[in-house]
Amino acid sequence: MTDMLSKSDQTELEALKARLEAALAGGDDVLTEAEIDRLGELRARERARILAIAQQRQQREAVRGVDRIKLALQRAQRRA
Repeated sequence: MTDMLSKSDQTELEALKARLEAALAGGDDVLTEAEIDRLGELRARERARILAIAQQRQQREAVRGVDRIKLALQRAQRRA
């Protein structure tokens, strides 16, 4: 899969998201510039992975649709 997040990256992403939420809620937690950059990088990789999965699913569905049409045409030709 395209740039799949490792277990440690996933854990780091969740921790950074939680810290960001705490900071936005008015807590004392503040993210550094490097942490904000890392959060953006991890989120981009996560989105890329989700998009790749969706694209593969869409391709499989398209192939299934073509196969169904092909089978329907074959049945129709046999009946004719």
